[in-house]
Amino acid sequence: MDWQQKFEACQALGDISLRMRKVGDWYVNHQNIERREGSCLSGGCVSGAKTPEEAVEKHWLWLICPSYYIVKNAFTDRRAFRWNGFMWTEIEEERY
Repeated sequence: MDWQQKFEACQALGDISLRMRKVGDWYVNHQNIERREGSCLSGGCVSGAKTPEEAVEKHWLWLICPSYYIVKNAFTDRRAFRWNGFMWTEIEEERY
């Protein structure tokens, strides 16, 4: 998948945008998406990308890390997902 297809796959989870803090400092803003890391949630704002493409690639790697899973709307209509290599699959959350 190229970076634009990855960005589109991210859109399936929820509102997403590319932002630039300053010249050469791009990041992805993904609303209401967090990563479950053990008993903690991580916001995952990966910064310091030189291009929009690099920002999307960094965000993508953060999202699909096999050790963790994604939580959408953690404090309202909470749902959990993992990337199955083709699409996002809803999963049952682990209990700690």
